[in-house]
This record gives sequence, C-alpha cells and structure tokens, in this order.
Amino acid sequence: MRGGKVDREALESFYASADDSNAESQARVSFQLRKNLLKRLDRYLVDRVPFMSRTSIQKLIEENAVTVNGKETKASFKLRLGDVIDVMLPPPPSNAIPPEEIPIDVIHEDDHLIIINKQPDIIVHPARGNRSGTLINALSWHFQNRTSGELSSVGEDNCRPGVVHRLDRFTSGVMVAAKNDTAHWRLGRQFEKRKTDKRYLAIVHGNIDPYADRIEHPLGKHPTAREKYAVRYDDLGKDALTIYRVREVYDGFSLVELELKTGRTHQIRVSCLSRPPNRWR
Repeated sequence: MRGGKVDREALESFYASADDSNAESQARVSFQLRKNLLKRLDRYLVDRVPFMSRTSIQKLIEENAVTVNGKETKASFKLRLGDVIDVMLPPPPSNAIPPEEIPIDVIHEDDHLIIINKQPDIIVHPARGNRSGTLINALSWHFQNRTSGELSSVGEDNCRPGVVHRLDRFTSGVMVAAKNDTAHWRLGRQFEKRKTDKRYLAIVHGNIDPYADRIEHPLGKHPTAREKYAVRYDDLGKDALTIYRVREVYDGFSLVELELKTGRTHQIRVSCLSRPPNRWR
C-alpha cells in the first residue's frame, strides 16, 4: 500500500481479498517526509493512520512493526526531511457485534426505534475490556430472534450502532435506540436541542437544604484519575446544569429527583458530590 493517509476501508478491503494461505499477505505502507517536520514518529503516524490511536501506534513501534530508513527505532524519534517510514499494519478490529441471548425489558418498539427499561449492572455498548454482555449484544439477538429490524448504522465504527444516548452501567432507566439512520439523527437532534425531559431518582447520603435547587458547575475529565470526571473551571470544563428536588427524607438518607438540563458524562454523580457541605450533608 502506498503512503498518504491510510483509509480504514481500503485496509479492510486489502485483508478481505488477501490470500490466507500466503504468510506474506500483510498490509505494508511507506511514507517519505518531504518536509523537515522535526515531529515525533508516533505523532506523525497518528496523522497518517487516523483510525488508530496513539497508544496503538506506540505498540506497533514497540513490536518492531515500524522502521525508519530500514532501522527499528523508538516512538520519540524525531523525523527529518527525507526519512522513509515503513509500517506493517494489522487488520482493523472487527466492528461486528455478536448476538447474545440477554433478557431485555422492551417498553415500546416500532419500525423506527426501540425503547428499553435498562436494568442495572449492564453496559450499554462494547468498550475496552467489555466486548460482550452488553445491551447492544442483547439487542442484536432480539432483532434476530424476537422481532425484525436492526440498529442504525450511525456509530457502528465505534461498536455503538443505534445508541442515541447512554446510561451508566449501574444506572437503571428508560433508554431509546434507533433502528434506522433517519430516526437516529432526528432523536439525536432532540437531545442536542435539549427537547428531551430527563429525570432520575437517586438515594443520597445526608439531609438536604434547601429541598430544591440548581447544581451548576462545569464538568470534564478528572485531571489525574483515569475514567473519572470532576468539576473543572478551565478550558476542558463543559457547562452542566442539574435541578434537584427532594422527594422523601429518611434516617440519614434522602430520595432525590434529579432533572438533567445537560447530558454530561457522570453528571449526576459528580453534581451530587459537588454540593457545598453545609447544604448537602
């Protein structure tokens, strides 16, 4: 394969047509620098192979699948004018989602969408470390064995076809998934324009004063803890608004209704933890 940006579809086509009996049937691509970029090897390859993450590129370099001027090197190698980079690319990971017979509670289904009462302790779509046992695996089986149809193609490159919105693994509640692209874009537009009323119930520690209020803090990825989110008053923080109302008060706990005006990742959890101690205790 020649240089330039490597297209995922072209790579998939190459492997689909390759002769499995031929051990040399591996995708190789070469690049030659026409400018003195002084750019790290791994960063340069991320630009040339956009469907691979920087971590994946670094792993290829560590496994000696990348050479510069015919020599193995490190990810931090600074490239210069005239350097020739040869890369042996693995086949892209499959986006096929195997059907699995996992019970789901269907509230409504028609030709355009399916509405599910998501149970706790199930992940919505495949991700790192969770390639099976997800709601998408369950829906794939449902469409093959219970009703007709399929999930929309929107998001299938990231193993999340039909996913208009998500709930956390241990959160239960109503979810909608699209069965065609038109429905997906229209539903997504409703969420984007905040025309969807999203309310949740949560049991929290402590007594709350006042009984109703706004929680408004910018949220973003935690600066040090991977996979966590936090309040961030910098360029990485995004506006988040949650309105809470106390429904019941127990001995040391409160049942709270949370109305989400925005849809940030982990918004409920981070919003509750961000309350001042003299008002949410």
